[in-house]
Order: sequence, then structure tokens, then C-alpha cells
Amino acid sequence: MKFSTAVCIVFATALVAGANAGADSGVLDIGGLRITIESLEQPTCDSGITPSSAPEPADYSRTFSVANNGGYVIKLTCKYFNPSTSKIVEYRSGGVSLGFTAKYEFPQEALGIECETNIDMVGFPKIFGKHYDSAEAMQKECTGFKVWGTIFDYPWATTC
Repeated sequence: MKFSTAVCIVFATALVAGANAGADSGVLDIGGLRITIESLEQPTCDSGITPSSAPEPADYSRTFSVANNGGYVIKLTCKYFNPSTSKIVEYRSGGVSLGFTAKYEFPQEALGIECETNIDMVGFPKIFGKHYDSAEAMQKECTGFKVWGTIFDYPWATTC
């Protein structure tokens, strides 16, 4: 039997709640409405995802992103060579404050990609920088990052 995704989630949640409470596993009691389940097979949703299955991780993209969790404002600067125009393209995010994310998506043909994250104040060194030979090479690595800390200590890590 197939259910809609919403019904599937409600049934799965009720089954788990009932099992955790020691209730009869074949009977659901949702807000006073008793539903008897003939088969305790896990229902299949229309989407093909069962309630207990997690989606597979997505392939890495050509988007470089830095989430700012630090007590300072950051600036993301990226540049690359675009062979279709024979020009170097540069992107500057401007100030990105606490709780926001700077993102830039590179075209498929981008070469010599350089990205640098700095504290957006004069005199502060860069937090970190990354280099990718091409957008294709970039897609083989995690390109999501986060920064945190204070202006005196500014660690960073990947989010993948």
C-alpha cells in the first residue's frame, strides 16, 4: 500500500511513539483516533523514501561558501580565469556578518580558482585561502567552510 509522504511520516512517527510507550504495536492512537494496522511493514512513501531512510549526500558543487559563526565581519574574495572570454573574473562579497554565509558559484569552465576569506578590517591577515586548478577539480572536494572565534583567534573548518 502506498501513502502520501505526509501520511507516511505521521504513521511512522505514531508507530515509533507507540512502540516507545509500550503500546500495542498494531494500533495507532492519534489524538483519540484509533487506527488498527494489519501489517507492521514499514509503509512506502510516494517519493520512494521510507521514514527511516536518510537521503544520500549530494555531490559536491561548484559553489564555494563560507558560513560566518565568528564575532567579526568577513569578506570572501574569489577569482578565476574564464577561457571563453580570456579574462580573469573577480568576486568580492562585501561584509558578511555573524550568522550569514558568503557564496559564489563558479562556471563549469573556470580555471585557476583562488578563494580567500579575510576579517573585514584593515590590518588583519587572511583567515584561510583555497586554490583549485579547475571547476571540475573543485567538484571533487568539499567547498563548504565555516569560521568562528574572535578577532584574536579565528579557526576554520569544512562543513562536509
